[in-house]
Amino acid sequence: MSAGVLTYYRCEILVEERIGPGVTLPYEHTATRTISPKLARRWLCGVARRTANRLDPGRSPAWFQPEGRCYATARPDCASQLRAWGEDEGRQREVRERLGAGTPFSFVASDGTHRVTLSVVPRVETVPLPLVSGELAVAAGAFAPGRRQQAVLHVFCTWFAVLALVEALALAVLAAR
Repeated sequence: MSAGVLTYYRCEILVEERIGPGVTLPYEHTATRTISPKLARRWLCGVARRTANRLDPGRSPAWFQPEGRCYATARPDCASQLRAWGEDEGRQREVRERLGAGTPFSFVASDGTHRVTLSVVPRVETVPLPLVSGELAVAAGAFAPGRRQQAVLHVFCTWFAVLALVEALALAVLAAR
């Protein structure tokens, strides 16, 4: 049985709200995996923009204007920091270069009430190939199937391999855009 190397990028956002002195409450944690640094950077920019629009709807697009007042602060708030980071081409180039070199990246935006952490960690894993006919489970001693179980396991593993291939092709097409 041969093995292959799988490289992916784990992207995360963590939004925390300060509820007291030294006490924060995490209220959003979202994570995804991408297959390229380009897709990881795109995901970070999109989630930063959406989070900024939720934290400070005053600078949202015209079609999303909730009623209320917006107050200016002396220090840039968390939403302004996220928007500035997402629109700065120099910072985006830095993200792309760091991820391309295999270095983790993180960005923290904070103000008096919120802290938002964006991060990407490149991961490299060795995966067994090929993933067909259940040799892995039998080799690991999980069970010794009879003929009927072998047939069902073969069909299941074959479909699983086909779905994994379709997902990989779809991600490759998205990465090429």
